[in-house]
Amino acid sequence: VPPLVTVLRTPIIPELKKELVTWDGDVVHAHSPPPLSSYYAAKACAVTKKSFVLTHHCDLEIPSPLGPVIVGLYEHTLGRYTLSRADRVIVTSHSYAATSKVVWGRGACPIPNPVAIDRFAPSVSGRKIRRRYRPPLILFVGRLVYQKGLEYLIRSAEHVPDATYLIVGDGPMRKELEAIARHIAPGRIVFAGRVPDKDLPRYYGACDIFILPSISRLEAFGIVVLEAMASGKPVIATDVPGVRDVVIDNVDGLIAEPLNAKDLAEHINRLLADPTLRKRMGQAGRAKVLASYTPKIVAQRVEGVYEEAIAQR
Repeated sequence: VPPLVTVLRTPIIPELKKELVTWDGDVVHAHSPPPLSSYYAAKACAVTKKSFVLTHHCDLEIPSPLGPVIVGLYEHTLGRYTLSRADRVIVTSHSYAATSKVVWGRGACPIPNPVAIDRFAPSVSGRKIRRRYRPPLILFVGRLVYQKGLEYLIRSAEHVPDATYLIVGDGPMRKELEAIARHIAPGRIVFAGRVPDKDLPRYYGACDIFILPSISRLEAFGIVVLEAMASGKPVIATDVPGVRDVVIDNVDGLIAEPLNAKDLAEHINRLLADPTLRKRMGQAGRAKVLASYTPKIVAQRVEGVYEEAIAQR
């Protein structure tokens, strides 16, 4: 169903309601954000009386002076209606259920995102990539947007001698981040841009440490952390809701302060200085993924929510 228009990266698709009204099924499972798609789904279910399940991935944030006003207006109107129509609400972590006012009182069920354990595995070789760049390699994967906290990761390189920072992904902040990198650590911070999906596991296989330096609640889970763990790599993540549920500090990774380049550097240097610790954390991360984050395990939990929603309806 094509969008009528896209505003603030939000597709507006009023035809979605019409399609769902005529659709023959048992459960409509909507995901927010983008917020308006889930609203249209809720409106359709109000007509058809179908079961409606909503996954609330993250709280909305618009980085502009009017952003809080727009978000507040949505949450008190269309957002409130969408949640009120949901038979069941899913969030991706316990900490998000506890800290998101949007889902308080909705009986939100924490179900994490899964990771493809066969694609992302310790057996995947990153040898060719390691030959291309000078190790040790610090890896980031994701969009180059403000909520990822990449400026602080780049500034941490000032306190981490000799390591190469490999940044995989693209986005609106790329030019700004490249300028900072040239000033902080010329030649040691590599912007690889987008890489083909089939090649991504090899980048995880090549790195010594994976880092997700998020600074915002828009980073509600961080599936790239799971991809790194599944690949048997130690991770450093920042202390933001959702992400901190995936990493157990000093067990399968380290938790750093957000907005703090020096703290990131201290955690990086600690892991670089201790290969045994890196190996132990990588093994612990892989074991955790196999125990809790496989597609089969997550799918069974989601299916259970569908059954509850149908029974209630």
